[in-house]
Amino acid sequence: MRYKNNIYKIGDTIIVRDSESDDLVCKLMKIIPKEGDELHPDWPMIEVLWFYRKEDIDLEVNKITKELSESLADNELFETNHKERIFADCIVDHCRILSLQQYEVEQNLQPTDFFFRSFYDVHKVA
Repeated sequence: MRYKNNIYKIGDTIIVRDSESDDLVCKLMKIIPKEGDELHPDWPMIEVLWFYRKEDIDLEVNKITKELSESLADNELFETNHKERIFADCIVDHCRILSLQQYEVEQNLQPTDFFFRSFYDVHKVA
């Protein structure tokens, strides 16, 4: 899919705009050119798999201690099983999501580089 002079493919990790908070990070799972939304059938949509930041997780409910939460980095993400359809015009840009091991040895980190080391199951919240 071409959007704003960039090519996006299934499996790409991307940053998307959110009107209520910081930009969000997700993996592009499906491109839905038409009929994705019954109110706006001509607007292209994408299906994404979200990555959460520490502020997206209720630390108290998930029994994450203050000490542990302070050790989570600002550029650390949690892989999830949360899928959603959003409009394609929310896309901001590509990004990279590395494993912790890859992130630690990477020599040329950019502001759009993130890492993950944990999975957060949105269906099994404590």
